[in-house]
Amino acid sequence: MPGEAAERDGTRSGGPRAMLGRPRSRRRGARRGEDPGMVRKTRNGSAEAVAGPAGRPWFTANELLAFLLELAALVLLAWWGFAEGGGTAGRVLLGLGLPAAAVVLWGLFAAPRARYRPALPWVLLVKALVLGGGAAALYGLGHPTAAYVLAGVIVLNTTLAETSRRRSTGTPE
Repeated sequence: MPGEAAERDGTRSGGPRAMLGRPRSRRRGARRGEDPGMVRKTRNGSAEAVAGPAGRPWFTANELLAFLLELAALVLLAWWGFAEGGGTAGRVLLGLGLPAAAVVLWGLFAAPRARYRPALPWVLLVKALVLGGGAAALYGLGHPTAAYVLAGVIVLNTTLAETSRRRSTGTPE
């Protein structure tokens, strides 16, 4: 039977293999083992650029900056929590709880391999909460100028990162 093999491995019946789907880490058009920034030849012989950071050092630098901003936000949230919490228990709860909540929120909705990938406005809302929370924590710690600079860098970095990611994967904005 034509669908017999598919039913045996669970792909047709909605079994475990059907839920796996296509790996999230592979970009559209990139083949297994292929650098996502490579140019490859199509069947008709023309060159086709594959989406990715190769040949765009600014893209890689901006992604590195985004990662560093995410880490800085977690550190700032912890710093603020330990500094502002009332009493020892409050400081420990805020100092550890805020960054933990930020990590969970980010991992579920905003990370590149997030468990749930909502529409762009919701991803940006999560990023605003976590990264903006880091800037607000810095402000709350008594460093308003640094907080404003950090907020500006976060907005610029997130704008560039999301724009370049949407263009490289062909996802509509």
